[in-house]
Amino acid sequence: MTIRTQLLVGSAFEAGKVHREQVLNPRTGALIVEVPEASSAQADRAVAAARKPFVHWSRTTLAGRSAALLRIADRIAARPARLRARIWPGTPRWSGAMRWG
Repeated sequence: MTIRTQLLVGSAFEAGKVHREQVLNPRTGALIVEVPEASSAQADRAVAAARKPFVHWSRTTLAGRSAALLRIADRIAARPARLRARIWPGTPRWSGAMRWG
């Protein structure tokens, strides 16, 4: 299985610029992947990009936010096999939390 380890900075994916952080399987302790961390400049750009939509989102009514989140949930529910392939196998949190159709 290939695991994409790039960072989303704004609307583009890019590789981390500093040392690699190990991601371990919580049950076995086995190494899953090493992920390069973001540099300070990458983190600053990511935070700046995240602030842009916040102005609009913070002015959205509760009903509007609820509708947006329900649309996201519907999209997730419509693609169970694709989602299942992205979830770590053996993670207890997900083991019975979703029905896979």
